[in-house]
Amino acid sequence: ELRLNSVAEVGGFHGRQLPASLSELEWRPVNVRHLSPDDAIWADLRHALRRTRLEYLCCDYFGEVSAQPSMGPDLSQLKKLDVTCSRAGVDHVRMLVAGLSQLSSLTELSLARIAVDAEAMRSIMETLATSCPHLAVLDITHHELDWRGMREVLVAVPRLARLTHIFASGCATCDVALCFDELVAAGRRAEEIALPTCYERGSREMDDVLWALAAIPDVPFVIPSLQLRDADPYVQAILGEEVPGASERCSLSFN
Repeated sequence: ELRLNSVAEVGGFHGRQLPASLSELEWRPVNVRHLSPDDAIWADLRHALRRTRLEYLCCDYFGEVSAQPSMGPDLSQLKKLDVTCSRAGVDHVRMLVAGLSQLSSLTELSLARIAVDAEAMRSIMETLATSCPHLAVLDITHHELDWRGMREVLVAVPRLARLTHIFASGCATCDVALCFDELVAAGRRAEEIALPTCYERGSREMDDVLWALAAIPDVPFVIPSLQLRDADPYVQAILGEEVPGASERCSLSFN
């Protein structure tokens, strides 16, 4: 295990080679958005990692690290990837997608603070669906997706047979009503979904969403009691944590 936290630069790997036994690497440069590493630095890092077979990688430059796979590390063993500050832009998304396509053993993916449009999110989710059959946890906490981007996430859930936990709460807001059908389909497959919402608890809009959820035939969701505190008693009786069979439903929360 190797942890490099709050480093000021991203170089220093020239001529170095990390041991083949290294299975976990956490590399967090400060001010990642303002760094502009050149191709030579990425070549050095790929060379340093070439003998490794990482199972956990925390790196905001995953796309660059995974580029030119014949010259870099074997990522087929990688089970957990943490990109703590996902970057936008066509080139970054293209590199991210290319890297994800190599991760056939991936079980957990964190793309915190991701800020891409719906088309880019669709490309990411399609890659996960086709290349990462073991993915169980997707964490995009503090994302900046609009409802269209969030819909692309939910649409892909039924295609990811082992995806059971989707954490998507954060700073963005989401009009759940605009991706309601996709949410229901995802809820029939997942065990836990956390979403942002643009509605205040107790508002008419939130009440409408809760009533719509309660009206679903064979409702797939259970909602935490605290979030149902202001709901109609009928809604609480359908969606509450105390209902029979609640443990078999998908836990849905709004943050």
